[in-house]
Amino acid sequence: MTDSFHHITVLRHETVAQAVGELQEGVIVDCTLGGGGHTEYLLEHYPGLQVFGLDRDEDALGAATKRLERFGARFKPIHTRFSSLDTALSEIGVSQVDGLLADFGVSSYQIDTAGRGFSFRFDGPLDMRMDSSGDSPLREKLDEVDEGTLA
Repeated sequence: MTDSFHHITVLRHETVAQAVGELQEGVIVDCTLGGGGHTEYLLEHYPGLQVFGLDRDEDALGAATKRLERFGARFKPIHTRFSSLDTALSEIGVSQVDGLLADFGVSSYQIDTAGRGFSFRFDGPLDMRMDSSGDSPLREKLDEVDEGTLA
């Protein structure tokens, strides 16, 4: 599915400038990697940076990893949610970072992919998971809840 992943990064330069400032080398964490547009800009324009990219969406992570593979060891993908940032970095031996970038929200890919269950435009299963490898789809969870609880 990563071949069909398409995302247009907006405010790339402005966002990176705010996240990095005058920093020329160090470790940056992109907490919401998505399609990898912000991280790509970081790696292209700041050759002294290493970027760890977190995302809980395996499709996004796979597409971004493919997009960023040309940067070699300067980019490290991590499959996790941004709320697990401390644990994820600790597990790989990173105790300090020099900058943090987070672009919160659902991506157009997730909304435009009927099978993800977020779309208002396309019919699809009631899934609504950011990480398809975890938890149950929403349709299964709704079967476990009585109408009163749901209301």
